[in-house]
Amino acid sequence: MKEGIRTIGIASGPIGRKSTVVFGIIIRSGIIEGALSTRVDVNGCDGTRKILHMISRSRFKAQIKAIALNGIAIAGLNIIDVKKLEDKLGIRVFVITRKKPRVAKLVHALEKFSAANGLESGAQVKIIKDFSKNNPRRLGAFYVQGSSIDDAKNIAPMLFEAVRASHIIARAAAAGESKGRI
Repeated sequence: MKEGIRTIGIASGPIGRKSTVVFGIIIRSGIIEGALSTRVDVNGCDGTRKILHMISRSRFKAQIKAIALNGIAIAGLNIIDVKKLEDKLGIRVFVITRKKPRVAKLVHALEKFSAANGLESGAQVKIIKDFSKNNPRRLGAFYVQGSSIDDAKNIAPMLFEAVRASHIIARAAAAGESKGRI
């Protein structure tokens, strides 16, 4: 039997169009073992549903033990309901960022965008505020949030590598070449 646990890092591609690609890269012990993809609306509300579907239909689903997201929002302001992902999939979800999350700034951006486009943001703001109760913990060079943050200490490098790989691949798939840091 192979050593280590499978983790999946999820990141979206560039946000220049109406929709963008989202990649999930599955890693075990530093080795990429699989890749999943879907498309989500830029600044939309379909990210949680699409990620649920992407993982649920995967042959890896039963073996994935942790999900890592690069922030609670993908594809611009497409807010991910972390609790819903955990409840529906039965998999721990961690949010990893280089900078300390700025909840007020994210809420302001979402409300401003929603008002300018005649959209309702109440449900998404509630998701952000509820999740922000999981205080970010600094682990090395990045911040980690999640309901089982103590578990993250042991697997933080794997989680970060999974997110980093998914970010690189999503950028390259959408733009022809990867660039920038996560």
